[in-house]
Amino acid sequence: MPIEFDANGRIVVPKSTYIDPENVVFKCNWNDCGWKGICSKTAREYNVSKRREWCCHPKNPCSKMIENGEKGFPCLESELFVNFKMDPGANLKDETVGEERHIYGISPGKVAFLTTLSPEYTEKDRYFIGLLDIEKVHEDRYIIGNKETSVVIPPKIKILFWNYFKNKDESKKWSSGLFRKIGNETVLKILIDLKLEFNALSGYEKEKQNLDMLIKRYNEYITD
Repeated sequence: MPIEFDANGRIVVPKSTYIDPENVVFKCNWNDCGWKGICSKTAREYNVSKRREWCCHPKNPCSKMIENGEKGFPCLESELFVNFKMDPGANLKDETVGEERHIYGISPGKVAFLTTLSPEYTEKDRYFIGLLDIEKVHEDRYIIGNKETSVVIPPKIKILFWNYFKNKDESKKWSSGLFRKIGNETVLKILIDLKLEFNALSGYEKEKQNLDMLIKRYNEYITD
């Protein structure tokens, strides 16, 4: 392709056709208290056996909290469906220990999906546990969902993450990092499938209404 110049003699840089996805999926540790409090001793032991970084970190207070019967939020997962917020964590190893991680390109009005693995499953069975209807993104780090329009997915619904996301090598493996980005079309597919699952259940009217609202929003994103 020949080099083009503008009227001032500067090189014209072609616009990229790639659009950075504005939605995010988080990898969350297992919590057997519905992500509304500190997990049990059994759940902690499971997370430690899987070498979850913060669960194994010496500064994590949850072991003593569990022993003493204390309440509180020693990790992101323990307050996930209380405060409806998530972030990409911090580096806990090597010379960058304590350095906060960031997420760029995520904006209010988009969705943050939350996934996990319970003890009876392996990575290929990673499933969605909820979604944050993003209300605020603070310092390109803290993802905060609207408490009224975010959706908690009940245990009876199991929609698998790897049905919608592919690694470049086609593997179903989530190694490093706590998040992955996805595009609007993929979000819409997940939302539609979630709504079908909720429709098969009695009740959950608020969740169904929230999903209808989000589906309408994402249809508009795609058709604009």
